[in-house]
Amino acid sequence: GPNSYTSDNGIVSDAFQRAATAGIIGRTIIVFPNNTFPAGNSMWADSFDGIRPGETNVIRELIPYVDSHYRTIPTREARLIQGMSMGGMGTLAYVYNYPELFCCAVGYASALLDTLQLIKAHHPGVFSDEADWRQFSPWDTLFSNITAIRANNMAVRLVVGALDTSSDARIVANNRIMRDNLISLSVPVEHVEVPGVGHDFGSLLTAEGNNSFTFFARNMNPGASPTPTPTATPIPSGSYVQRVDVGAAASYTDSSGNVW
Repeated sequence: GPNSYTSDNGIVSDAFQRAATAGIIGRTIIVFPNNTFPAGNSMWADSFDGIRPGETNVIRELIPYVDSHYRTIPTREARLIQGMSMGGMGTLAYVYNYPELFCCAVGYASALLDTLQLIKAHHPGVFSDEADWRQFSPWDTLFSNITAIRANNMAVRLVVGALDTSSDARIVANNRIMRDNLISLSVPVEHVEVPGVGHDFGSLLTAEGNNSFTFFARNMNPGASPTPTPTATPIPSGSYVQRVDVGAAASYTDSSGNVW
């Protein structure tokens, strides 16, 4: 489905095509969740009032739906996640809260807002109070769930434009702090600041897309034993929310003539 940046779906597919053509990564199903609700986005969390079930949509609906309807390899070792800006923050929140579901993650320009005041200013109505926010916040869940994160061999890559220095989101500074937190906790992390780039997904993918797909390929293990898929929540027919839109990357022909 359309994400916060409408053109990102095509940008990601194009970046995948470049990496696949270069032989960096193989056959992949790319899924674009939709975080748009009548009341606004949910920061990929479940809003406290239940009106914006962003996390439920992805974790308990989308993943089981894709695994049951498409030819996936239903293991954490074959499932990865990436996001841009608010999606980058959601990406980290998901892999810290659910490391048993993903093998690795890339956050592009992750908007790691670090106070409830900032959260409410940018995304009002999502969290009821500080305690509610801390259950989702990657600043907290990295520490509170570190045992499971380490046990599942989670690996993280952070890609940031060196010019992405807004006064409130503090994207460059906060991604450096997150990198340092990961290092201090012995969680494998790559951190890249791209010179001359601001908050621009296309430019970040042009500069670092192939390196991110290399990171994905290095951390995936499609031959691993199956891991449990989250319990599926039925997707109601006629729902006002477009719950899932699944697509595969464009086909390409490898050096052996196989069409993927």
